[in-house]
Amino acid sequence: MALTLFNTLEYVKLLTHAGFSQIQAEGLNEAQMMATQAVLTQVATQNDMRLLRADMQVEFQSVRTEIQYLRNEMQVEFQNVRSEMQVEFQNVRNEMQVEFQNVRSEMQIEFQNVRTEISHFEHRLKNEIADLKTNMLRGMISMLFANVALMGLGVGALAVILT
Repeated sequence: MALTLFNTLEYVKLLTHAGFSQIQAEGLNEAQMMATQAVLTQVATQNDMRLLRADMQVEFQSVRTEIQYLRNEMQVEFQNVRSEMQVEFQNVRNEMQVEFQNVRSEMQIEFQNVRTEISHFEHRLKNEIADLKTNMLRGMISMLFANVALMGLGVGALAVILT
């Protein structure tokens, strides 16, 4: 945008030809110059735009650098969490293996105890069966002797009767 110069002398002459007094024309000119100056201080120049663009590029680069830093930091943090989780999972696996081994050992001991109890019970049953057989044999022998004795009495009585 090209900036055109404002001719204040021409402006004062134009105002005086239009009917303004010299003092009014100069006052209005001064006011116009102050307003123009105020506006011009607010308008950005090409140099201002170049400086702003350069500042923005620096700022954007700073933001890109910060984003990259945060991305790298997050990757490191994620890797640390992964590593911690792997260690924790391995610890849990190891604890479970120990617990399973303990349970296996306890079960083996219990199975051995049950086998021992069954063996004792089987031995006791065999002894009781042997005792029952012995008692039955004694009873049968006693009954046999009793029958023989009765038969002897019966034969003796028969001999008495026959004589």
